[in-house]
Amino acid sequence: MTMWVSQLAAIEKSTTVVYINGTKYYVHVVKAGDTLYSLAKAYEVSEKDIIDHNAGLDAATLRIDQTIKIPVVEQQQRQMTKKEKKRFKKHSVKSGETLYSIARNYEISVATIIEDNPDVDPTTLSIGHELLIRKSDIGDTPTHAVEREWNDYKETLNTLSPTDSAAYHIVQPGETVYSLSRRFGMSEEEFTRLNNLSDGLKAGAIVRVARIESDSKNSAPEQIDSLQTALPDLPTREETQQVDLRRLSPYERLQIALMLPVDTGNKVNDNYIDFYKGFLLALEQMKSENRLNADLTVFNTAHDPQTVRTMIDCDHRLRQADIIIGPVYEEEIRTVLEYAEMSGTPVVSPLSTMTETSSPVLFQMQAANTHKYDKFADLLDGSKEIVLIYAASNDKEFASEIMPLIGAHRHESYNFSFYRTPSIHRRNADGSNGAQVETNSLVRGQSNKVFVVMADKETDIDRILTTLSSAKTSITDRGHQIGSYVVLGNRKWTRLHNLDSRIFFKNNVVFATPYHAKRSDEKIRSFDGLYIKEFGTLPSMFSYRGYDTAIIFCRAMYDGLDTLSSEEGITPLTTSYKFAYEDGLYINTCWTREQYDSDFTITTR
Repeated sequence: MTMWVSQLAAIEKSTTVVYINGTKYYVHVVKAGDTLYSLAKAYEVSEKDIIDHNAGLDAATLRIDQTIKIPVVEQQQRQMTKKEKKRFKKHSVKSGETLYSIARNYEISVATIIEDNPDVDPTTLSIGHELLIRKSDIGDTPTHAVEREWNDYKETLNTLSPTDSAAYHIVQPGETVYSLSRRFGMSEEEFTRLNNLSDGLKAGAIVRVARIESDSKNSAPEQIDSLQTALPDLPTREETQQVDLRRLSPYERLQIALMLPVDTGNKVNDNYIDFYKGFLLALEQMKSENRLNADLTVFNTAHDPQTVRTMIDCDHRLRQADIIIGPVYEEEIRTVLEYAEMSGTPVVSPLSTMTETSSPVLFQMQAANTHKYDKFADLLDGSKEIVLIYAASNDKEFASEIMPLIGAHRHESYNFSFYRTPSIHRRNADGSNGAQVETNSLVRGQSNKVFVVMADKETDIDRILTTLSSAKTSITDRGHQIGSYVVLGNRKWTRLHNLDSRIFFKNNVVFATPYHAKRSDEKIRSFDGLYIKEFGTLPSMFSYRGYDTAIIFCRAMYDGLDTLSSEEGITPLTTSYKFAYEDGLYINTCWTREQYDSDFTITTR
């Protein structure tokens, strides 16, 4: 009797509580000396209750370190006094909120909220439900700790239901019912049946999905370590000889890994969500045209190289990908390339310019700076008068790009200033003012001219362009003929909020732009309509780039990646892409020449 009493007293009742399918359980880790009888007594349930809620469990199979669930017997709640109520702030659950997002907002422990709200299932919050938030604990738990707790809660749910056909998954920003259903091999109806989606699918929510071999994307480090031992070793870089980029047969299913920093722990990045939406729309379009058979898995890199390293080392789904899109940032791409070169997996940098990275498996979609002015040769080859206009402050980067193109071709340089009226002087070799010249003389004459405006301040740019257009109007109003002229400008001008774009048309301003999307174009209008219908918002430039990325590279995986170097190039929407192997990687060499014409139209080539 004494021994029995001591064993019973030694059982420490767990404080970890979870909800599974609407039932509330204690999570108990079996220790030496625990028996079904002693556990039943400690938790005030019957032995049968414990056995019924743990498949395959009986007195003979109970073992040390085993995790079991024990149903919670609800006690009648004591009414709090007014003094006790003052310890809490009441939070009314709003649409789109999860227990995870609420804990993050208040910087309070998930476990604390669960403890103070024993009647609430953390995975199924109802709109309008009032949660008690312990005032003294607000601000005590940093975001990364809340995230770890939420991951641990999800992993606990998965540990307690190893024999179920369903598992638990934390919804990542940008994931949809469609993408999750495809990822876990379910129909959308099956996914909806398993989960309460009355408030929609919310990022950060824990949902039930079909169980697959592993779900290491959100695994805690201890689970990742165990997965790592199960994966085959990669060959070393020295063992890898020639990289052979694979081409799929028409009957193979394309496995796509999309790596984006959609959530850095502080906030969701809407730009990358837009990219994902555009990418998804392209997949749906190709699927409807029977031109694609693919699976997409989205990985949140969190803008963290170590997170990317863990994914590469431990996630089967990433290793099974036929093509990897991303990550966005160069330092994270370098981590992926270590694996991709060994496996021959093409990697696409969808948004960044590589400055220190090269690889025979790497494709850079951002147009290369070395090809920025390929389409401007007719302007700076000496066939037109070249006139450079400087101000007190000038764009050194722009000048460093333009001057090598002008080279030894004859050109004239002037300094512009403004004090009540514009003033123009010839520019001496040392940059100082020479003789003053009449403003109209810059425009007058029958020869064709190219004005290159070096100024970098918004007021100077505006005054120079206004001076040129005024001179042109003054001369032509008096019946004189002048040669045509264009102004070669810097694309940065389009981001100057107080610069009226109408002045661009008056001066036939020409820009080099890496991406052009004109909403009056038929292709863009069609895409915009589909995007608005699907997502309820206008697309951004990131949406267009996401669409282009999917169209170009998903098709190329079947047609052959060598087709991306064709002379014709590829134009998914309105921007063209053509890839050339330069500086140790495949680089997009296509820039768009964008001209604002005097008839208020924009022409491109």
